[in-house]
Amino acid sequence: MSKTNKPHGAICRTLRTIKGLTQADAARVIGGSMDGSAVSRFESSGKTVSVKKLVRVMSALDADVVIRDRDSGIDMLLKESEYPWNIDMERSERAKEMHRRNREKK
Repeated sequence: MSKTNKPHGAICRTLRTIKGLTQADAARVIGGSMDGSAVSRFESSGKTVSVKKLVRVMSALDADVVIRDRDSGIDMLLKESEYPWNIDMERSERAKEMHRRNREKK
């Protein structure tokens, strides 16, 4: 399973505080097995989390998780409701073709 690096906690904390939510409030919005102490751990532990959990938490805080292909600039929005995520192969093939053309220009 894919894992994210550490900045997720700071991002979550920033979004939560901008929205005026306590950790307990955020836990209620996120739902599932998360309570206030789980939100606290998520924000401060520094441990890696699964992409699925990151998307779930960010989605509950009305934020998007986007993967951007650097070569083509194509964005892929990860939505909790669409898990497991399937990469659009047509877009992926276009990205490969754009990447190939850009390399040929250099």
